[in-house]
Amino acid sequence: MKQKSTFALFGLYLIGIVNELWGGLRFESPAWNYWFALCLNQIPLILLCVALTVGRRWKIVASLALLPLVLTSLVISLFTALSLQDISLDGVDPGFERIETIEWAGTRIQVYRTNAGATTPFGIAVRHEMTVLPGILLVKTLYSNGRAEDPTVHLAGKDRLQIDIPKQGPDRTPEKCQVPLKRHIFF
Repeated sequence: MKQKSTFALFGLYLIGIVNELWGGLRFESPAWNYWFALCLNQIPLILLCVALTVGRRWKIVASLALLPLVLTSLVISLFTALSLQDISLDGVDPGFERIETIEWAGTRIQVYRTNAGATTPFGIAVRHEMTVLPGILLVKTLYSNGRAEDPTVHLAGKDRLQIDIPKQGPDRTPEKCQVPLKRHIFF
């Protein structure tokens, strides 16, 4: 029984990490997304505690295998908790600011300004979002640029999105990008 629950917990962790890295499901509330990430990053610590209760040989192997993952998860948890504290004050994620919304075919195209901190420039992320359950969104990132600040985003035809990004420096010709839109986000 313990072995099955350990594999199930590890599987849940892998699914959660894939969802966090490549998108898919998100909560509408930024605070809930951070709480989910905080809980997800505690799973390696739980797995290490379970590994310490098994036979001696497996205890050593599992502990050595899980220790780097546990340490990485604890560092990520620390930064997630600090970010969650900022979000809890006013319910807005200062590192992921919504700057524009375009309604399209029962879904939303959201444009966000990203801010990774003082040592990096602003960026943008354009996401296609659809509500699947109240408070839960299906999300696909359509475009991302780590060095852009004030994009112009508009529909170009019935199923295309035009993104114009002003360039910095002497050449002010905007970067233009067209992205196809799909009615149900992925298909």
